[in-house]
Amino acid sequence: PEPEVPSAPEPPPLPEEPKPESKARRFFRRLVRWSLGVLVVFGIGFVAATWLLYVPARRAAAEAQAAATQAARQAEDVQGQLLNAQSRIKDLQGQLDEVQGQVNSAQMTAALATAKAEVYAARLALKNGDETGARLHAEALANALATLKGVVPSEHQSVVTDMQAQVAEVQSKLDSPNYADRQLRAVEQHLLALEDLLNK
Repeated sequence: PEPEVPSAPEPPPLPEEPKPESKARRFFRRLVRWSLGVLVVFGIGFVAATWLLYVPARRAAAEAQAAATQAARQAEDVQGQLLNAQSRIKDLQGQLDEVQGQVNSAQMTAALATAKAEVYAARLALKNGDETGARLHAEALANALATLKGVVPSEHQSVVTDMQAQVAEVQSKLDSPNYADRQLRAVEQHLLALEDLLNK
């Protein structure tokens, strides 16, 4: 038998020529690339905007919050100082009222003493026939009663008003010593009664 002759190897298949890319595929590939580029640009812009706007705004908000907290603390301090000042003013007003009461009391005592002294002096002048002296003391008595009316409590002012009317009557009747003396005696009694009321 004849030896088998090996057959020649089959030649490799020729590579297929690539099909030309269609217009639609090329369009979509470009669209995808363009879209990715736009997204990257927008992403970078967003990060930049966040860094440039959000971070400073957040820092400014934190600073504003700190300033507001400090302002609130200062307002509380001022409120405390105001309350302390109001308390001090109230205390001082109480002390002032107390001193004013003492001053009024001293003025009442002095006016009463002056009025009584002028009553006695006017009566003595009338008794000695000194009409001029009686007139001067009656005028001084009228001034003392005006001072007294300004410092006595309101519920006693009508009593002082009545005494002022009596003294005015005395001043017009000094040429009648007996009548004037009776009026002065009545004023004296009113002064003593008023003094007792004020000292209670």
